[in-house]
Amino acid sequence: MWTQDSLIVRSEYTDARKIFSDIVDILKTRMRADVVWLQYVSRAGQVFFFQSDELFNLPPLKWSQSVCGRALASRRLVCATNCELTPSELVNKRVFFSLVAADPVELGDGCAVLTAGWFREHVLTEEERRTIDLCAKLGGVALESEARYRQLLDSYHGLISGLVLALEMRDFETVAHSRRVTTYTLLLAERLGVDASLHDELALGAALHDVGKIALSDAILRKPGKLTNAEYALVQQHPVLGYNMLRSSLRPFPIALEMVRHHHERFDGAGYPDRLAGEDIPFAARMLALADAFDVMTSDRPYKQAMSIEEALREVRACRGTQFCPQCVDAFLAIEPATLNAVREGELDLSPIVDMRS
Repeated sequence: MWTQDSLIVRSEYTDARKIFSDIVDILKTRMRADVVWLQYVSRAGQVFFFQSDELFNLPPLKWSQSVCGRALASRRLVCATNCELTPSELVNKRVFFSLVAADPVELGDGCAVLTAGWFREHVLTEEERRTIDLCAKLGGVALESEARYRQLLDSYHGLISGLVLALEMRDFETVAHSRRVTTYTLLLAERLGVDASLHDELALGAALHDVGKIALSDAILRKPGKLTNAEYALVQQHPVLGYNMLRSSLRPFPIALEMVRHHHERFDGAGYPDRLAGEDIPFAARMLALADAFDVMTSDRPYKQAMSIEEALREVRACRGTQFCPQCVDAFLAIEPATLNAVREGELDLSPIVDMRS
């Protein structure tokens, strides 16, 4: 099971920006480089770009005569001395480099170039060349993984839209609910300090948490009154139905899958479908459980009127340690009520779901 700590550790090993930061530390500390930048270009021509200090207006690989472009074309390390960059290429005024060293690396789906620049006179040693080459390989692999992940995520955003469209045709309020729950979940994740690189996957799980309701009959899904015990038992199957629907296509996103299956577990073990308790409940699912319940409390339903934000927050506080994870409750209560109200009113929406009404 994922805990909050394991979410953060996982992101540190997969986040290209964190790896780039480590590379910058190495090149600036050991080699006294002043500026470092890393670029990856896919075979389709997509360019991903990181720079250690805000310097360039656009990736230098897109310049016709950049040092990095020459390195990429020659497939070897290129060193250029006395380089003066013009204002059109830079964020600030023109910059003079005594030395620029660009090292390319060829990868499975594209190429990467790691470049370092020195304002003061510098001569590369053989050991420094090997260090740059090693860092180029490490950074290139990280950026290629990031590019693949982004492409994969784009395809899954399409999957979300398709599934949500099918759900909307059954019950539009379920879609509106998913949008708000996704936003509450992301606000909570931010308060808890969950790494931003995981927010897309959290949004994926939150957006699709009720997709299993597609399998429920209209007689249950659109019933204006309170459900019978038998009908409620069927509704309790929707996390498992959703999980089974998605587990093949969402295999690369295990956190999102856990959220779909476990968003109705309770911290005291009295939830469903697996009656997990405490830290056995995946941390992301604990966040989603609170976000989901809060939106139910503050929304009108055929069988009940909505609570006010203040009433719902008192209920959340009262259920700390029973229905909800204490850590999640403390973080949620720290969110400004005005922000929560903006989500309820549709004025704040962080969901990746395409609005089907537009």
